[in-house]
Amino acid sequence: MIDDYLKALASGPEVGLDQVLASREARASWQEKCLNQHPKGSLIALKLNIVGPVKNNDLIAKIFALAQADLEASLQAAGLTYQSTAMADLETGPEAFYLVNAAGNQVKKLTMELENQLPLARLYDLDVLVNHAGQVQALSRQDFGQSARSCLVCGQDAKACGRSRKHDLSIIRQAMVKLIEKDGRLANVETN
Repeated sequence: MIDDYLKALASGPEVGLDQVLASREARASWQEKCLNQHPKGSLIALKLNIVGPVKNNDLIAKIFALAQADLEASLQAAGLTYQSTAMADLETGPEAFYLVNAAGNQVKKLTMELENQLPLARLYDLDVLVNHAGQVQALSRQDFGQSARSCLVCGQDAKACGRSRKHDLSIIRQAMVKLIEKDGRLANVETN
């Protein structure tokens, strides 16, 4: 099964940095419009932390579906009302956006709990954004006294390892597969 997951993570259309940056820019523009229309709400941008040039395929879509289900279950368990405002299935990775009728601090705490709760949630990227005096503000883990997300391989700051390309892609994918297997919910799912 490990080899199947490794093969699946490497299979699919490859995207370049220009595509990723263009997608990020389009997402930021959309988020700003959404929060300007709903200045009292908190916006959750759900994406996945998928390392390498392949950002979307069948396995990634299945992980994303679990991420959506986990997030929605957490919101419902907390009694928070929300609406799913948009979803995009892009080559640069799937994205979904949730407008939550709650304070950003409460929503960020909920997303951090989710990210820390499940093995597979380490692959979830849950950004919480708010409209602060007409400006979009992303709430960070550090705003709540938490450390930045750690590297899947060495446990150091994930962004620092990513920027320096400290680890070989194959080693990172192996760490991703360990999370998938530890979670167990994809054990009986076809990976092609």
